[in-house]
Amino acid sequence: MTVKEAKKTKGFWMLFAALSLGSLASTWIFINAYLQTPMVGYTIIAPGAYVSAQSLGQTVGKASLGTLSDIISPKKVVFICYFLQLIGVLCVCFLADKISPIVISIFGFVIGISSVSSNLVWPLCDKEAFGSLEYTAVWANLARALSMVGAFSSTLWGMLIDIANGDYRVAFIGGSILLLVPLTVAFTVGKVTKDYPLQWHE
Repeated sequence: MTVKEAKKTKGFWMLFAALSLGSLASTWIFINAYLQTPMVGYTIIAPGAYVSAQSLGQTVGKASLGTLSDIISPKKVVFICYFLQLIGVLCVCFLADKISPIVISIFGFVIGISSVSSNLVWPLCDKEAFGSLEYTAVWANLARALSMVGAFSSTLWGMLIDIANGDYRVAFIGGSILLLVPLTVAFTVGKVTKDYPLQWHE
């Protein structure tokens, strides 16, 4: 499809909404700061290990999610990634002061894998739905959701945490609720876009 045709479809706006809310829901960026708060009680080594594990997870995700998308489909991979992010963030939110920093680092690894899906797997969903005729233009329009929301989401969550007297869990729970929308889209968008290839003209 051309970008003009793609923007007239329900699938395009479902993907746009999923990317927007997925970006807004990325409250995992505050986990390192949360682990250093007195309410958690870890030493400074724990957040350092968490960040290292998250970086390792991102590396593994970049190396494997593309191949996994070829095997089970990009939409299923996106669903798995958002589900992993949801589980990882909530586990850190509610268990950080009760479990070993080693386990927290494992959650960091899982979150790291899931965090690369936006720029790696969603473009594959785009191409699978709309084809390659004007793929770069279609993805550029979808990617605006990431840049527009990402430009202010961290500040908004930071303000919310300040209003909540430094309780990071407000952001983690709020982000997890928002993440339910991208999870639903990833699960259902395949049904909406399954007939789109019949409209390709390349």
